[in-house]
Parts: sequence; C-alpha cells; structure tokens
Amino acid sequence: MKRTTIVTLPDGTEATRTSATRVYTWAVMQTFDNERAQQVVTERADRLTEVLAAVRRMCQLGDYSGLVRKVSSQDGRGNKFYRSCLPGDEDDRYGYWLPDHLDEASWNEYIADALQRIERQVEIDRADVAKMAAGPRYSYAIVQWCSRQDLAMKACGNKQFTWGEYVTTTAVPCSEK
Repeated sequence: MKRTTIVTLPDGTEATRTSATRVYTWAVMQTFDNERAQQVVTERADRLTEVLAAVRRMCQLGDYSGLVRKVSSQDGRGNKFYRSCLPGDEDDRYGYWLPDHLDEASWNEYIADALQRIERQVEIDRADVAKMAAGPRYSYAIVQWCSRQDLAMKACGNKQFTWGEYVTTTAVPCSEK
C-alpha cells in the first residue's frame, strides 16, 4: 500500500510525496525571499554591465594587460598558460586559461566570446528580476524528505541547500494523508 506524506507550506499550498516502502516524518523546506533575490540579481547585472563597459574601454585603447591574471599553470609538455580575468569578475565565472602568447586574432576571439557570455548573463538576470517582481514576496520548495528529525536538521546545514543570502532552509514536520 502506498503512503502519501503531506507538508502544508506557509502560503497554504501542499507538497506531497508518495512512497510504497518509506515513511517520511520530516521535510527540508527552502524559503526564497524574492524581494531580496531581486536586489542581489539586480546588483549582479549592474556589476556585469560595468564589466562590459570596462572591457570595451580596454579594447578601444588596445590595452589587454588588465585581462590576464598572474596565475600560471603548465601542462605536461611544459606549455605555460595564464588565467584570464575580467575587471570586476570576482567570482571568476568568465575567465579562461589562455596560452602564454596570443596573437591579435586570438585576443579578439577571446574577448568577443567573453563579452557575449556576459551580455547573455545580464539578459538572463534582467528577465529573472522581472519574473520575481511579478510573483509573491516569498516562495517555498521542499528539497528533501526525511524519516527522522535529526536527518532533516542535518540536511538544513548541508551546503547543497544553504546557497544564497535570500534562501532560508528549515526542517518541518510532515503528516500522512
């Protein structure tokens, strides 16, 4: 016989889980503060827009020195590589490992690709902000079902579930339907 476990979320909706063999008594719930998420994503989009402007200025001046970090690596054949970076890219999300010597065409290709990826990320961020603005202040999700309270509490501290300053993770009790 299948068992259905229910959690009533703070917005009044219910999350359910059906299992033939397991009994769930606790769930791990994430609460997303969409207003705070809008602020964080808007700040990131603004920062990336500034990065785009800075890189374009550097390219107009023909100064690529600010785009290479002094972190180097060697492959098994002794070839040196340097980590590229973009001004303001603290997370190093848009960097590349570049060969020691690059010609003008390779630099242009690298920069065009990096700018295209950043422009796309800004578009995605702006679209996400618009979706969040149209939705409720808080949204909820059950990210894990547990058979014991201690397991749910342990999962609340798991890095997998504790990302972002606009997400709160809590253990909530379940009931059977």
